[in-house]
Amino acid sequence: MNDTLETQPRGLILLSQPWQLRVTPEDVVQALPDALKALPRLTVELDVVDLAGQAIHTHDFGPAQRALVEQVRDKLAPLRERHPDYRIVYFGSAPVPLTVELGFLLETWQQIEVVPHHHARRAWGWLSDPGQEPARLAATAWPDYKDRTPGEAVVRVSTSHLVDPQVTRRAVPDPVVEIDIALAHPSED
Repeated sequence: MNDTLETQPRGLILLSQPWQLRVTPEDVVQALPDALKALPRLTVELDVVDLAGQAIHTHDFGPAQRALVEQVRDKLAPLRERHPDYRIVYFGSAPVPLTVELGFLLETWQQIEVVPHHHARRAWGWLSDPGQEPARLAATAWPDYKDRTPGEAVVRVSTSHLVDPQVTRRAVPDPVVEIDIALAHPSED
């Protein structure tokens, strides 16, 4: 998270979306930059852990998605309405389909800080490893044309590990377009 924020929020909505990892109040405070620690904080946990586990086994995310939509409507939306000048700080370890759904539900134009979990140190926050280069994006080859052909697009996002194109081609054998977005040096942390 950026210590020198362009606009200081009036407060924070600390949003967690657990699945593999839960975040404790102590974890949150340690992960916040000093500039934000004194701000008022509200906490929301969107817990669909059991339904997410079922979805992983059944490949049906419908029930978990509906529960997530309900929790966003009942728990998060009222806080956002009462505190539009609060910044959302996200701590999550949910399956990708539920993380993407949450991103959709949060809509655009609101600044959201995403706090990662460091695998080796077992701590939340933007922690740097001495001697390791900071994460930076590799060059992305964007298509130089607009193709309006109906079909599927494949977007491979490689941050922790490189996504093997052959694996995605087995799932989507004839995509209209394939795009790779990757870190120059993918790493779990």
